Amino acid sequence: MKKLFVLFVSLIFSLSLVFTGCDGEDDDSGGLIPGAESGGGSVSGPGVTVLRPSPCQRIYGAMDINLSPNSPDKVETAYVTLNNLVVAVFDGGGGYATTLPASDLPVDGSYILEAVVVYKDGTSVSDEVNIRIDRTAPFVYNYLVLDSAADPMGLGGKPGALFRVDVASGLICTLASSKMFSSPSAMAIQADGTILVTDLGADMDGDGPGVGTIFRVLPDRYNNVTVFKSSGLFRGPVGIDIDPVGGVIYVVDYDADPLNLTASDKGPGAVFAINPNTLNVTTVMSNMQLVSPIGVTIDSSGDLLIADADANPNDPVDSQYHGSAWKYVTSTGDLQLLSGSTSFITPFKLLETPGGDLLLADSGYNSQGALFEIVPGVSTTVLVDSYPLLTPAGMVYDAETGTYLIADRNADTLKDGNRGAILRYDPVGGSTTFFILSDRFVEPFDVKISLD
Repeated sequence: MKKLFVLFVSLIFSLSLVFTGCDGEDDDSGGLIPGAESGGGSVSGPGVTVLRPSPCQRIYGAMDINLSPNSPDKVETAYVTLNNLVVAVFDGGGGYATTLPASDLPVDGSYILEAVVVYKDGTSVSDEVNIRIDRTAPFVYNYLVLDSAADPMGLGGKPGALFRVDVASGLICTLASSKMFSSPSAMAIQADGTILVTDLGADMDGDGPGVGTIFRVLPDRYNNVTVFKSSGLFRGPVGIDIDPVGGVIYVVDYDADPLNLTASDKGPGAVFAINPNTLNVTTVMSNMQLVSPIGVTIDSSGDLLIADADANPNDPVDSQYHGSAWKYVTSTGDLQLLSGSTSFITPFKLLETPGGDLLLADSGYNSQGALFEIVPGVSTTVLVDSYPLLTPAGMVYDAETGTYLIADRNADTLKDGNRGAILRYDPVGGSTTFFILSDRFVEPFDVKISLD
């Protein structure tokens, strides 16, 4: 029953973000929007890492600065500059953190923040990040791109990474990558800006049979990755969304079987809810009509839109090369079929449009991938099934432009190995175009819009 999606998951594990600089290197080869790649910090490091501010961060008030020298007891002095203007000085042996009030910051614009540390043996090392001071346009936003297999920091094994794209400057930065990652697949943003990332392979508690972990990434601090929730109920958490009213976190797991509905070790999948205060995990639904749920979105009524990669409601015994779109009504517990079109191959993400219809990204249709328009109970229509669309995964609606941003795992065929890209779909003109490209991309799986 899970033959198709097993292939999909195997591909992720076999590959087992994001641009320049977060690993301390400059790279003029890639970024697109149109632009450059940037970042700050180093894993092994040249001797110092800028922890705050984080790469490509937008500063719209006071600015926190936090440095991490490799050998703090051997530091003679340290200082920080903005475009070569000294803004902070630290004596050796003390803490390397301070806060600059907004009144002490220069005029709005893009800046290179450089940290320089002089060790007692005379060695001088530095690290830098690109930031944007922007106090007059608080609603200018950034994009976040989650890549399942990228390794911008050279950790080995292609663990995956989270990138931040500065809309104003076009810079693309590595916000986080971690050896804890295995196959990060989707993300959601809490009200305070914290980014939650589902990883369908990481098993942090080791208590089995659960596999999969939800990670937390703080957007204002470089590479701050911690475990948010790991549970023995998980077998492959792959999709996530957050209720904007109550903050409840909904997670779909493509293989979980919390109600023991099957005799095998492969479940029908499940929807879980995580209480944001207690972090308790409860089972919202597990139903044999599901086969491999991989995408979840909360619609305007508070119900759950679920993309199932394999479910075939017309032939539940043989669900290969199919998939369905479902709605779970939270007030009644009803699971409703929105579309089980025989045109589907691997439904991945389902969104409600401003007009109340649905947009579905299918990553397997006609070996090309497709966007479908679903009018529930009326029609299912192919909107796009041509290049540059190849393997669409996560997507988000951009209300500022009235378009959709799509994370496509393979779209950039001009790069070695068909590295993916972020595409923009314009529903008015029907066009699909490249929006963000990077040599650091391997398999971008999700994209979100953030005010940070």
